[in-house]
Amino acid sequence: QLEYAAQGDAGLVAVQYARRDGTDGWRAGASGGLAFTSAGVMAARRLDESFAVVQVADYPGMTVYVENQPIGRTDRKGRVLLDSLRAYESNSVSIDPTELPLDASLANPAMTITPAYRSGPVVRFPVTRASAATLRLVLPDGAPVPAGALVTTAAEQVPVALDGLVYLTSAQGQQTARAEWRGQRC
Repeated sequence: QLEYAAQGDAGLVAVQYARRDGTDGWRAGASGGLAFTSAGVMAARRLDESFAVVQVADYPGMTVYVENQPIGRTDRKGRVLLDSLRAYESNSVSIDPTELPLDASLANPAMTITPAYRSGPVVRFPVTRASAATLRLVLPDGAPVPAGALVTTAAEQVPVALDGLVYLTSAQGQQTARAEWRGQRC
């Protein structure tokens, strides 16, 4: 008698062989599940309890935690399926913001979900790609724009720091900016 079983993220497969009184017998089996959610179709182990699909934008390899315990890593689409959640109770789901690349911005690294029995909500962490830039503004004579001047772009309004330095959080593409101070502007 011989049996081999392998369990992975997408289920369990097993093969069995037995021989008795000169007769051979084979058996093969598979067990798993599919989750159909707004985040897409995901293969999983058997889904006998509540579950959730966590989506972290399109960032692969992000560790996802349930109750501060690492449960899985996001796939190439930024998704991971969390199984065996507590139904009708609060489940704390979080990610480590230090794993995000420098061009990402995350307002809240933790969320609480309360799934119904055998249901699967989609939890989307609000990760956005940042396109920040630091600029030094100078006047035609080479002097820096004075500290405290306000720089206005289409997306934001920020103050000028010492030595004409300005930090813009939304600096993608080509933009026009205006600096104003003590009745002057450029």
